[in-house]
Formats: sequence, C-alpha cells, structure tokens
Amino acid sequence: MVGCVTTEKPVVTSPIPMENYDEDVLRAKASDLNMRLVDYLHALSNGKIADLRKQPFILYQAYDEKWGNDPFINPVFATKAEAEEYAKRNNMSEFEGGHSYIVREVNYRYEVRQVNDAGNDLLFTCRTHNEAYEYVVEYSSSHSDLVIYDLKTGRSFEETP
Repeated sequence: MVGCVTTEKPVVTSPIPMENYDEDVLRAKASDLNMRLVDYLHALSNGKIADLRKQPFILYQAYDEKWGNDPFINPVFATKAEAEEYAKRNNMSEFEGGHSYIVREVNYRYEVRQVNDAGNDLLFTCRTHNEAYEYVVEYSSSHSDLVIYDLKTGRSFEETP
C-alpha cells in the first residue's frame, strides 16, 4: 500500500484576529441574534452572519395589557413554548390585579423609555442594544431621563449621557 503522509499540522484560523477578540462584544452580538456564542462564532467563520441578519427577527412576548408600561412584567423569549410556559405559570387573572398574559410576536428586544415622576412612556423599540444606545445619544439633549430595557434579560440601563 502506498499513500501520502503529511506531517504538517492544519492551520486553525479564527474569524476574528486574536488581538481584536473581545468576548463581551462577541457575546453581545450573539445575544442580539438570539444565538449562543459558539453558534455565533461558527456562523461568523462560515460567513453566515449577513444571512442571519436578513432573516425576520421574531421573539415571543408574554404580554399583560394591564401592565403594558412595565417592561419587567412583559418579557420576551426565543421560542413560543417558553413564552407560553411563562404566561401559564404567571397568569392569575382570577385575582384582582392579577396578571392576564397573552403571548404575542414582537420584532424587538429593547425598549427605550422616558421614565420620570410624570410617566413611563415608550419612545423607541429595536433589536439591538447598540441601536437603543444610538437613539439615546441622539435624543439625550432633549431628555435627561431615558432608560434602555432589555426585555429578554430583564436588565435596564440608565443611558442618558
């Protein structure tokens, strides 16, 4: 038997140069696409990120109309099943003031709200934290009380510069 044998080891290439590797940034970008970091890195190395960004962006929100101004009570989920489970577990419409959730599709993950003593007004919705932050920067000269809410994680960011 004759065969070709090589002693060279394959070169492993990364889609991101190591000097530019910032795990927090990569995790945020993966999260914006509703992906795990490892899946995002695979898609990045295979040149699939542009295709993923073109796909419709759908999340499922457990929404209680009576509490529509409270983003912490109206979370979003990656799957309809997760949202339905949350709604089922937290529905208490038989009690006065209890939650009455419906599950609906939304095309945003972040809300920018103007929150002050006079109200809690929704101003802008978007897919990524970066888009929300750009909105806040653009309108911060007019408002000093803008807050970004991440409906998926339940975190809020008081971002007025």
